[in-house]
Amino acid sequence: MELFKLAQHATIESIPLKESTTNNLIKDSIKFIKVGVYHLVVVTVNNEIYAFGRNNEGQLGTGHFRDKKEFTKITTGNEYNITHLECCFSTIFVNEMNEIYISGYLNGSDLNKNSFVKTDTNNNFVDDKIKFVRVGGLHYFIVTENNNLYAYGTNNLGQLGLQKEF
Repeated sequence: MELFKLAQHATIESIPLKESTTNNLIKDSIKFIKVGVYHLVVVTVNNEIYAFGRNNEGQLGTGHFRDKKEFTKITTGNEYNITHLECCFSTIFVNEMNEIYISGYLNGSDLNKNSFVKTDTNNNFVDDKIKFVRVGGLHYFIVTENNNLYAYGTNNLGQLGLQKEF
């Protein structure tokens, strides 16, 4: 497997993952790999989370706001199979119990955390399994297996699909 990094002047350089920033931490196969605005997150088949990059908004979930230049194993408190992972200015994952965890910044919420927290939106999904999650700049969407759409975050430009009041 190869990891691609964006070099200066928008050229792309291919770097074997085992020789890059892994520090030999990632031993398992990779289930998910997602790129945020300034960070990268990996989930292994054993549901371990590793991240590196900018952490100014706490998006890495490390418990602090310091950037990481190498992969760091992240502790989340989650003990279930991770089924979804998305990144932007924040990092969001969902587990098989339909629990949503977020670390980082989402405008329009009280979230500006540097550790993963289970959201209070989980009660919405007790009887309706999450099919997928998508993250925008400061907002995210959830679609359930019953095709219900949920939107969270900022709506200053109408990006949640809700009418904006002027």
